[in-house]
Amino acid sequence: MPPPFNLERFNFNAHDVRGYFDRDADGNEIIGTKRDGNGNLIDKLGRRVNKHGFLVDAKGNLVDKRGRVKLNKQMFEQTGGEIP
Repeated sequence: MPPPFNLERFNFNAHDVRGYFDRDADGNEIIGTKRDGNGNLIDKLGRRVNKHGFLVDAKGNLVDKRGRVKLNKQMFEQTGGEIP
């Protein structure tokens, strides 16, 4: 993994930052079917997610299931909303 993503801060399990979703017949997550009152995408547990199904906070930072920031908004946007 290239710098700065090889640092301990960025060493996390992708399952810790994924929302919880229904699955289709092929086992693929169905993302984008639920929204909160403000129009933000949410998972089955009502947590805010991005279009790729990753948990985000109100500022757009990538967060884990405990709400701890894993990638700040600027770094997360540089990857197109994906985990590098």
